[in-house]
Amino acid sequence: MTVTPDDLETARKLVREKPSTSYLQRKMLISYTEAMVIMDILEEEGIVSKRNAAGLRSLTNGDGK
Repeated sequence: MTVTPDDLETARKLVREKPSTSYLQRKMLISYTEAMVIMDILEEEGIVSKRNAAGLRSLTNGDGK
């Protein structure tokens, strides 16, 4: 899968509603694997946190915390 800038922009908006891989999958009509790739990119950008022990993510304040 190649993640396009448009895909990332859409994902950035969607994670503000709910920072969830499965939510991205449903809203963007993509596979779970593709949604995971996008979430990993958003994590690297500091937009979402790493998964916690329960596997949940949260929005960060932009500095990766």
